Amino acid sequence: MIIDHNIISLILIITSFLLIIISIINYKYFNSLIHTKYLNSSPLISILIPARNEEKSILRCLNSLINQNYKNTEVLILNDNSTDNTYNVIKNFIKNKKNISLLNGTSLPKNWIGKHWACEQLSKKAKGEYILFLDADTAIKDDTILNAINQMEIQKADLLTTIPKKKPRCIAEKLLFPFIDWISLAFIPIKISQKLNNSYLSATFGQFMLFRKGTYKSIGGHKKIKDNVLDDINLGRMIKKQGYKWILIDGTKYVESQMYENSKDTIKGVSRSIFPAFNYHLSLFIFTVIILILLGIAPTYILLSDFLIGTNHPINRITFSYITLTNMIISWAIVCVRFNHNILTALIHPIIITLMILTGIHSLASNMRGSIRWKGRKISKRNIRI
Repeated sequence: MIIDHNIISLILIITSFLLIIISIINYKYFNSLIHTKYLNSSPLISILIPARNEEKSILRCLNSLINQNYKNTEVLILNDNSTDNTYNVIKNFIKNKKNISLLNGTSLPKNWIGKHWACEQLSKKAKGEYILFLDADTAIKDDTILNAINQMEIQKADLLTTIPKKKPRCIAEKLLFPFIDWISLAFIPIKISQKLNNSYLSATFGQFMLFRKGTYKSIGGHKKIKDNVLDDINLGRMIKKQGYKWILIDGTKYVESQMYENSKDTIKGVSRSIFPAFNYHLSLFIFTVIILILLGIAPTYILLSDFLIGTNHPINRITFSYITLTNMIISWAIVCVRFNHNILTALIHPIIITLMILTGIHSLASNMRGSIRWKGRKISKRNIRI
């Protein structure tokens, strides 16, 4: 069966226009943390930080915690068999600080991913009514925990996660981080998704995950996903699937992450996560790549080929490409304004999408070969689903 190109073009125009609508709605109604001065009660919060080879970043994280204006906290840091000076850096910092404890991680069991095992050990030691998983490369403002608990209580949520401010330190981060924000803001109708139990209508960020401890235990915690690379996304999906309340908050004014040091590490880190985000489904991955090519690359290719080498595409195809490209630029521009990316990023989105697709293909190939490594550990190969 031959599909009419005009029908495909019309579908792309409608889809790209819907991305604008979703972006505008999210721009207007996507909540930031609500500022508060006090709470009716102050439950104990366990702040859990897995740390493996984090000597360069852990102090920034810890300094942000000791300045919190919410005081009923315990901070548990697990040194996950670091091979650098992480243990000594933490040990020296926590001297005379009664609410901060340093744990040494045990050997990694078979079929466990390192970070997940570290989080599992931390969760078993936590005494708080709430548990906050915080990445060691993440720092938070002094009223973040108070505001987050307030938001949890107001919305009666079981998991609160935030889109963090991702501070780019290399060219790959400057290109790929806006894509992550675009996917989050333009593809997920956040207000609607928080009312539905559809597990795929969610985006959970491991830099900041605040759980009710009872809920975390009831879904099985990290043990349930011990061999799946993406703990954050999968924990969020499990929360929604089992009927608990998940909320996503704009945390860019409160939570800041410095994830990678250079472009090579950025590509490796992002690649590690892309194919697992599709729950290892090959067909879903291929379908998404095709959609991204048709939306983000094909219109620019058609217009440039017609202008530069005189391909002479039909006039209606040129018109459709102009409309789709314009819609895409608008949706990217909205995201850039919302998350303080350079507005010119919207104009080079075809390059960014191309880079992300190539990184995704690398992710697929690495998973098929079982060659993924992270922080010196090999990640076990997972079966690929059709």
